[in-house]
Amino acid sequence: MDNTSKCFLIAYLIALGLLTSEVMRLFNEMVGTDFVETLLTNLYSTNFIVWLALIAIPILFVLWLSKIVFSVLPPEGYKQGVMCFVVLIIMLIASMFTLLSLIFMAVTFIGVYLGAVGAAISGYGDSRETSKIKKYAAFVAMIIGVLMEIANLGLLDFIDPIFRQIFSFSLIDQSASINPSGYGIGYFIIVLVIGYGIVQTVRETTELKDSIVESEQIDSENRVTLEFVINQFFMAFWLLSAIVLWPLIPFGLLDYALAILYVLGWITGAKGYL
Repeated sequence: MDNTSKCFLIAYLIALGLLTSEVMRLFNEMVGTDFVETLLTNLYSTNFIVWLALIAIPILFVLWLSKIVFSVLPPEGYKQGVMCFVVLIIMLIASMFTLLSLIFMAVTFIGVYLGAVGAAISGYGDSRETSKIKKYAAFVAMIIGVLMEIANLGLLDFIDPIFRQIFSFSLIDQSASINPSGYGIGYFIIVLVIGYGIVQTVRETTELKDSIVESEQIDSENRVTLEFVINQFFMAFWLLSAIVLWPLIPFGLLDYALAILYVLGWITGAKGYL
């Protein structure tokens, strides 16, 4: 293994470690406590639009999961599949906040890791752009977003303390949460850069995916994987979660992990390693 491969492996393991530590820490915060109930109750009275956005996340998640399940079910299993989701809805109504906590945690877990894959794909796709503006604009925006978040943490106060006041501005009021992430505008730049890249990838590969999925040359396991990742419902609940939900929960290092994976993907494409 050459030095370049070693550096890539170390960076990948650092990003994976950051993502895993974040998800493990959030489990106790979101499940088994009144965190979600408090959050939704506060938002209902203070910011009804954000409350609606949070309610839309589990709906999109169930639609995404339904699409995945029914894409692999044989025709004779449709009835049983429908009944499973009817039971899920009844349980959701009967114990709303408990199940919502579990669903939000599932959304966070799946969204974080598939979003990490999307960050690498997004970086790779941006680096392969023929236009230099398109090739470098997103990369520069990603770096600026990271620097803004570093400033938001106060690590650049030795240069000018005013940086922290400017970059701590958030697109979403986090006061409804009992333990928000504290993300500033830099985080949203990072998410939008990655989100744009994933949207482009999904749009460009949907037709290719359909032809691959329908092909007899691909086995069922890989067919399910493609349906799992390249999916418009996943894009919808991932972006909504990343922009609306995640700033309200105590993430701290998520954006740095995503940025590392984006840069790894970008370098991989720019240097032609794949």
